Amino acid sequence: QQIFPVLTPLAVDPAHPFPYISGLSLNLAVVVRNPVSGHRHFARVKVPPLLSRFLEASPERYVPIEDVIAAHL
Repeated sequence: QQIFPVLTPLAVDPAHPFPYISGLSLNLAVVVRNPVSGHRHFARVKVPPLLSRFLEASPERYVPIEDVIAAHL
């Protein structure tokens, strides 16, 4: 609920060249499918630096934010 609104996937295809990835930034490479046509497209999802890198699952357990994002795509 707090993470999803700040994520913006960027399409990568001949009309949209591969975006610049700055050093040490956290990015996810994803394949998205158009529900109407069924065509698959490659996209990049940049995780904004304002998000904490790890989320506390319990007092002694932390989960990487990319695992949480990937599980909910």
